[in-house]
Amino acid sequence: MNHSNRLIINDRSTELPRELLSAGITSSNYRDDWHHRICPHFRAKPRKKHLDHLVLHETAGNSATGCIRTLQRKRYGVHLIIWGNGHISNHLDLMDETGVHANQCNKTSVGIEIVNPYAPSLVKPIWGIGDFLSAQWWTWCPDKKDRRYVLPHEAQLKTLRYLIPWLCDYLDIPYKFPTRHLNNKQRKIKRWWLRRKPGRGVVAHRDFGRHADGRYPLEQQMEQKETHIWLKADDGTTYGLPAYLVQEWINGDKKISGHEDWEIIVRAILADWVEEISRESCH
Repeated sequence: MNHSNRLIINDRSTELPRELLSAGITSSNYRDDWHHRICPHFRAKPRKKHLDHLVLHETAGNSATGCIRTLQRKRYGVHLIIWGNGHISNHLDLMDETGVHANQCNKTSVGIEIVNPYAPSLVKPIWGIGDFLSAQWWTWCPDKKDRRYVLPHEAQLKTLRYLIPWLCDYLDIPYKFPTRHLNNKQRKIKRWWLRRKPGRGVVAHRDFGRHADGRYPLEQQMEQKETHIWLKADDGTTYGLPAYLVQEWINGDKKISGHEDWEIIVRAILADWVEEISRESCH
């Protein structure tokens, strides 16, 4: 199936950036790909407030189509759904529309729903073979027996690794984690029951409401930011380079070896990396 590889932002059909396309990430949207019937336009209201949050959700279900049906039936709506194979489907204008998905943060957020059964007892054959994480302070289980967490597929985590930093940059949302301090002693933000909002940045749905979803993908983002070096290229594209890769280049037979200016190092790596991508795309 061919996809447009575009998202609807500010009433414009916007192509995915080069770094996502080169990583093999695909997307479809309710305007350019309506004929595929996988991208219905969810119920929405015009956005009247500035964007402050990216809110990460998990479906507690096994398929994107099932998630879409449930959201439509309940008259809810998220902006993006990350399918099990890493594909992105776009159901609301990221800039101009709000959907019902995040309680007190509806009007100020972009909602990203990650297809994931979450609990072992909810896994069905359609999910395929997956891995589990032992019980964490944030895990929930419907039967109170097996508290393990079902890990998202690697293709989904890969999409999020590329997508979230770019969205934050494009939508002017800080690539920060205002709920990183939460732990077993304080599991949600203070006074969340009074509909208090978290600070600006990327948050999990569970951090400010009566839910359990989104924390694992959030913690993966926190780890990624700590282990990557970020740079905006001349064309405005934001790149995150793994720190281990930078260290390999410093130790390798490159002119930048021994240089102390991190920006010069990263720019040199970035220039060579983009050149490699360009050469590969020509073949």
